Amino acid sequence: MASRSLVQFPVRHHPVHWPAVEVANRSILVFLTICARGRRSLLARPEIHQLLTRTWLDANEWIVGRYALMPDHLHLFCAPARKGSISLSNWVRYWKSRSSRAWPYDDEKPVWQQDLWDRQLRRGESYAQKWDYIMHNPVRAGLCARVDDWPFQGEIVEFRVHDDGLRSRKRAGRLGGSLALQKWNETMRWPASHPASRQPSPA
Repeated sequence: MASRSLVQFPVRHHPVHWPAVEVANRSILVFLTICARGRRSLLARPEIHQLLTRTWLDANEWIVGRYALMPDHLHLFCAPARKGSISLSNWVRYWKSRSSRAWPYDDEKPVWQQDLWDRQLRRGESYAQKWDYIMHNPVRAGLCARVDDWPFQGEIVEFRVHDDGLRSRKRAGRLGGSLALQKWNETMRWPASHPASRQPSPA
C-alpha cells in the first residue's frame, strides 16, 4: 500500500474560504488542496487520473493549471475562466459531484472530503516556486525516486504569468476591470478542446 504524503496541512479544522479578489494589474490564481474522504488512498491511479483531468476540462467555469495527485489528496492551481465565473466553492462542488457520479468503484463512495483548503496567490508569490515544492511531494513521501517518475501530475492549461507579466504590461496604460481580465486571458494557452480556445478575445 502506498504511504501517505508528508505534507504538513494547516491546523485549522474548518478552513476559512476567502473570496478570490481581482486586483487591477494582477491575475487571480488559487492554490487548492482537496482530500479523499477519510484520507483513503483512492486518487493516484491511472483511471482516476484520467477521470479527473477529463472532469476538470468539462467543468470549464474555472481552469486548472498544474496539478498533482497524491494517494489520499490532490493539489491544483486554478483560475476563473472569465469575469463573472461561478464561485470557487461552487465550482469545486460541481466537479466533485460529477467525478463521484462517474467514479468506477461504487464501494469507494463517497469519494471526497466535504471541505477544501484554498489560498489565493498574493503579490510577490511565485507560481513556479510553489509548484516546484508541490511536485517534490511524491519524492518526499517515498513514492518515487525522482520527480519525473511520478505519473500522476501534469498541466492542463499553461499559466504563463502571475504578477510579473501583468505588471510589465501596466507600463503601456492602466489596467482595470475587464481589461485586466483580457490581458490575463491573452497569457493563457488553452487546450484545443476547451471552449475558451474557440472564444474571441474581449474587445
